[in-house]
Amino acid sequence: AGLEDVKQALLETIQLPLLHEELMKEYKVKPSKGILLFGPPGCGKTLIVRAASGELKASFITLSGAELMKKGYTQAVSVLKESFMRARENTPAILFVDEIETFAPSRAQGGGDVVGQLLTEMDGIKELKGVVVIGATNRPDILDSAILRPGRFDKIFYIPPPDLESRKQIFSINLGEFATGVDIEMLAQETQ
Repeated sequence: AGLEDVKQALLETIQLPLLHEELMKEYKVKPSKGILLFGPPGCGKTLIVRAASGELKASFITLSGAELMKKGYTQAVSVLKESFMRARENTPAILFVDEIETFAPSRAQGGGDVVGQLLTEMDGIKELKGVVVIGATNRPDILDSAILRPGRFDKIFYIPPPDLESRKQIFSINLGEFATGVDIEMLAQETQ
């Protein structure tokens, strides 16, 4: 529900490099390797990426930063390598990294091995052809600055909390047949 402008921009950013590579070459446009979504928790960052991958019929590989870090640095590096390899083998693919701040904070805070592996995979010898990496965070301020350099996560979208119209749509969608007789306007007003 809602976020029409973000959905459109996200689809355009993903669709062109994944499904129209020949146009990108013809017009000499370098595709974005990475997209970063940020906003408060619970605003639909993960949901919007899942919807985009379904609409584009792209392989969808997801990584949770928190789950990755539970494995320890050595294992996290291996899982990251394997995920990128799977994405390259199943193009067009979207590699979604949720809670990216948990394993890619500023290297001054530690965790350089995992950040280094992420940068190697995005910039590395094996080209990310047909793969778009999408990261989601509610803390963009603590991400390692190298991640946000051009050629990495160079498209950044803010995902805001749902506005009044979006909240009405959310209630209608989720209540379904039970929405009859419910004052959706009042519910949307009360749930800012």
